[in-house]
Amino acid sequence: MADGYVLWEGDSPVNGEPIVAIWHILSRNDKTGNMAQICLLCRDKPPTEAVKDGSDKAVCGSCKFRGGACYVLPYQMPLNIWKTYKKGKYPKITPDDYRFIIRENTDVRFGSYGDPAFIPLEIIKPIISEIKKQKGSWTGYNHQWTTESIEYARYFMASVETEEERQKALDLGYRYYRVKDKNDPTPLRKGEAYCPYELTKNDTTKRKIQCKTCGLCSGVEGIGKANIVINVHGSAQKLKAWRELGLNT
Repeated sequence: MADGYVLWEGDSPVNGEPIVAIWHILSRNDKTGNMAQICLLCRDKPPTEAVKDGSDKAVCGSCKFRGGACYVLPYQMPLNIWKTYKKGKYPKITPDDYRFIIRENTDVRFGSYGDPAFIPLEIIKPIISEIKKQKGSWTGYNHQWTTESIEYARYFMASVETEEERQKALDLGYRYYRVKDKNDPTPLRKGEAYCPYELTKNDTTKRKIQCKTCGLCSGVEGIGKANIVINVHGSAQKLKAWRELGLNT
């Protein structure tokens, strides 16, 4: 079994630039656990360059964290996957292959980099159907929820940064994922719950709950009912960039 596959290649709905979705099997991410990761990249430009010149809009769209506040470091996982893809080491797959891949790793994270709402629904639906059959879990977060098909609400959380966005996501029928400043004393709103990983990551008396074993961030069709809240995370530089955005959630 390969450690990654070319899931889909196509054009960005934002600017028509060629993009690619890579289904990467192994992950050492402490928050997610060892979930398969679906990463969206510019096809012809390394993510490090795409971030510098703004070409990352093709895969990140309207995300406010572009340009410095995103906790994903483009020179690490995204760049390594892009280089491997350009070397031709990831075989292309079809829907007939999904069940065999998911059998080896039943848990899938959509959007380890890039927005999964840029992947066509005809690709996403059979993957999630197979995950359900094999009793796995999935996670996904969507910053394009105001412009892409409402069907993505079935599978992904709306990423919100402001009170206006939070309410609009609810009105549209999304469950949402909200990032807040850890120093913000505002109580959680009705229907919200803290990310279980956030509550257990530093508590030595509890088993750490990772996304792999949680599965709450899986849209309307997933097992979760609450809207999930997490403290902003990343390096000190990333936290500073996030706070400079002046987002009031």
